[in-house]
Amino acid sequence: MQTYNIKNRLIQADTHVLQHRGTTWTGTRYCVVLFNKDLNYKGESVCKRSERIKAKPRQPIQYIPTIETAQVSASRSLLLEQLEKTRFIPDRCSTQNEPRPHTKYGMNPAHILSFGITATRKKRENRKTRETENMNNKKYPLLYQLFTQYINAQCPGIFGKNGTYHACIISKNSQCEPHVDKHNIGPAVLQTLGNFDFEGGHFEIQSPNPYNIYIPTVNRPNLLFKKTYTRIIKKYNLESQVCLLIQTDKDEREYGQLLPDLPFIRTPPGLLNTTNHLSEYLPREAQYVIMHDDISRICRVDTKGTRHTLENLDSFIGSMFDKMRESECSLGGVYPALMPLSMMKAKSTFKVGLSFIHDPFHFIINTHQLKIEAPGILEDKQDFVRSFAFFEKDNKVLRHNTVSIVTSHNKNSTYGYRSPERERESALKVNEKYPQYVQSIRTHKSGNTSLILKRQICV
Repeated sequence: MQTYNIKNRLIQADTHVLQHRGTTWTGTRYCVVLFNKDLNYKGESVCKRSERIKAKPRQPIQYIPTIETAQVSASRSLLLEQLEKTRFIPDRCSTQNEPRPHTKYGMNPAHILSFGITATRKKRENRKTRETENMNNKKYPLLYQLFTQYINAQCPGIFGKNGTYHACIISKNSQCEPHVDKHNIGPAVLQTLGNFDFEGGHFEIQSPNPYNIYIPTVNRPNLLFKKTYTRIIKKYNLESQVCLLIQTDKDEREYGQLLPDLPFIRTPPGLLNTTNHLSEYLPREAQYVIMHDDISRICRVDTKGTRHTLENLDSFIGSMFDKMRESECSLGGVYPALMPLSMMKAKSTFKVGLSFIHDPFHFIINTHQLKIEAPGILEDKQDFVRSFAFFEKDNKVLRHNTVSIVTSHNKNSTYGYRSPERERESALKVNEKYPQYVQSIRTHKSGNTSLILKRQICV
């Protein structure tokens, strides 16, 4: 986490993907957050402003240049004077007979006023966008006027219907929990205000963790578009971090026509050759994610065994790399199958030790630039070989036990499908080559096989 003093200063950050909160303070603190909402109706993209904001790449955490003159100082004093006179109504979560946790403030009392433009909940009939004026603009006209004058004097053009940001909230003495602003688009700008008795209340935010997502794919542009691209990459706004791994001229043309904005790297034929090439191609210590082209959902499982779609993939990936570095692991992954009952039995969220890291969604810190050797039928079980190879290098790999994925299983496809007979043959070969890691082979009713790994001491 990084901490910034934002008293009377403006800081810009991608709060919609990075966890953040305010530190403790003394005195009376007002926190201002400027942000943008998506004014498109679900499934429709007609608000050009919203589309421009969503298309921009992620922004660095940075202070925004401001003007500090006698006029700005006087405007700030008038605003603070009016804020002191204003009654901040407790958030409705805090006023229930049985208070419910707020998504941002937890069980802490929340006193918030919002202004500017908001997204209407009215039906889309006869409306091009969801844009509507916040009712507080008229309910608190003097406060709205003084705030608009102050913030635009300090940073011209930053706030208003035609400003860089069209919405804002002002909170009074409200302590938030670590959270992401998942319903906003683009970066937000924050500032704290207070009189002479106000100290502290700094802005604390998760450090951006640079990484790229690489998708190996062969002869399946439509499947990639339908599955991983639409349901994962586009859903979580990660287009700017994705690169395709392409093996043929035909694929280069077809994927380029369907997804012209995604960059690609040409690799040797074969999945194992592709991932080995990437390890050699990328610099040491590069952080990257391998994601297959047929993922339709990423889920977390709660303590009751209920499945939930993962809320923020960027934040999850960043936390995985943070945990991998903390645990000194170069390979990480998620639970190999979405099996809530088995996942609930895990003793902890993370397992650090010997684990099977499944191919379709895994994480690598390129410390070793490791080339995986899996000749012959061992290539069918290359994810087991990779797990063992990284375990031998680091004496551990890391697995997240409460998150898993949903992928396709197509018997009619020669890509990734193996007959039960070949599955067992390849499992026997792994058992023969790595007896120090394999406890047993389990054959399921479907004919498929699983390798049960030996229990190792987990650190």
